[in-house]
Amino acid sequence: FSVRWTRSLAFQAQLYRVTVQADDGVRVWIDNSLLIDEWSVGGGAAYTHDVNVAAGSHAIKIEYYEGGGLAAIHFAIVPVVTYSDWKAEYFDNPFLGGTPVLVRNDKAVSFEWGITSPGQGLSPDKFSVRWTRGVTFPAGIYRFSLQADDGVRFYVDGYLIIDEWHDSSSKSYSREVNLGAGLHNLTIEYYENSGNANVAF
Repeated sequence: FSVRWTRSLAFQAQLYRVTVQADDGVRVWIDNSLLIDEWSVGGGAAYTHDVNVAAGSHAIKIEYYEGGGLAAIHFAIVPVVTYSDWKAEYFDNPFLGGTPVLVRNDKAVSFEWGITSPGQGLSPDKFSVRWTRGVTFPAGIYRFSLQADDGVRFYVDGYLIIDEWHDSSSKSYSREVNLGAGLHNLTIEYYENSGNANVAF
């Protein structure tokens, strides 16, 4: 059997990610632009396509066919959120577990929370944060420094550079790293157990 779904949706002007998982074939259009064309027998693979959409109403069309065996289709279109500074993921536990309760853009990793909450849905104690961003560096030796109360870790391109994941009053840590020229991915992980909370990079 086969199906065609059509509808119009209102969009804000930004980048969107179209995702469709199908068993078997599937095609997806926005207005008259074919974004996904997987019209073949498949075992439930997921396909994605990022597209810039202008503000206003746009026509969505999905075509699907089932060839035999299991039949399934799942469709989603969601905004692709970009972070101009640090992507910050805040967790309501001290071990970066589960789904973040708050995700936002932080201009800098430099906070003196004391005994106050870092954000909505978080208590002043027993929380954790992961900050990520890409930075382009000229080749050279760089000194990375962190100050934290309590635990902190720092990675460059997935390599653990600073590992001070323990309860502590506010302490400073530094490491020097020789970086090649180009884009490098930086990650800072932090947790607060109890008492004062601060972190600075």
